[in-house]
Amino acid sequence: MSASGERRVEDPDAQVANVVGRVLGAGVVIAVVLVVAGLVVTLVSHPHFVVGPISYHVLVGRRAHFPVGLGGLVRALRHGRGEGIVLLGAVILLATPLAGVVASVIGFATAGVGRMAAVATVVLAILVVAAVVL
Repeated sequence: MSASGERRVEDPDAQVANVVGRVLGAGVVIAVVLVVAGLVVTLVSHPHFVVGPISYHVLVGRRAHFPVGLGGLVRALRHGRGEGIVLLGAVILLATPLAGVVASVIGFATAGVGRMAAVATVVLAILVVAAVVL
């Protein structure tokens, strides 16, 4: 409500932008929390990373235990490994723009703004095709 007691009707574009902004913000916050939590778990599990010398090949070499693929991510999360938590945060961060586009499609369709819903749907289709092909 406004100061005069009237109820303001917000522009549908502004409402959708507000929702999309919240989705994007939440995605970033969740991703950052997961990455920090994963780093803490990794450092607690491997204190030698902090107190002793460690070479680069130990972290990224053939014998490194960083999860690879969806199965590796699930296994790492199931075992509570910090590397898996960090990777989950990175995946969520990468998926956040896609969630924003989905929120746009739903928001514009719900608000009855067909042209913008169609544009957002085309953008979503391009992102999905790019993800599948690449």
